[in-house]
Amino acid sequence: MKRQVRLIVLLGLYVLWGSSIVWGVSRVLNYSFSGDYPTESSPDAVGEMATSTADFHVLVFVHPKCPCSMATIDNLGRLLPRCPANYAVTAIVFVPEGKDKEWATETATFAALERLPHTRIEFDTGGTRIRQWNVRRSGHVIVKAPDGSVAFSGGITLERGHAGESLGTVSMMRVLMQQSPPARAVPVFGCTFSLDSL
Repeated sequence: MKRQVRLIVLLGLYVLWGSSIVWGVSRVLNYSFSGDYPTESSPDAVGEMATSTADFHVLVFVHPKCPCSMATIDNLGRLLPRCPANYAVTAIVFVPEGKDKEWATETATFAALERLPHTRIEFDTGGTRIRQWNVRRSGHVIVKAPDGSVAFSGGITLERGHAGESLGTVSMMRVLMQQSPPARAVPVFGCTFSLDSL
């Protein structure tokens, strides 16, 4: 009888242990692959940069405290120097209302942005530009074509915080090389810009 009780308890512990592992792995995978497909930008935002002298304009939206965005910046740093197109990059860096620019500039993410080629950094205090472009997650990249239209919108990482080739990097590069991309909208895997903080 004692042996049967011991086996039942042991079996229960194995089931509990196995369930915990499955739950933990599912939480990690859910976090890594949780992303949003981009939504359409407002017409005012799309027309706003049509006067740029560059053929292509790359916008990257970054929350400076989002560790996931380092992978986006790493990918841009590898892709852009290989691009033959005439392009300009604007990094739109979120700063919450009531914070100063130092809140953003004293981060590794900001330091990485400063190293990107052909990049102008713009601070978005209160999230005005984020709202204007209808962006939800840090690491969102938008490529505007020479005619002012949005040629690519989305993420350029395979999952949160993982640099390397992805559907987004291939699509963005093809757009910049004036070739047909496999996708024009790709999910963004990054920290959410909280609407409460905007």
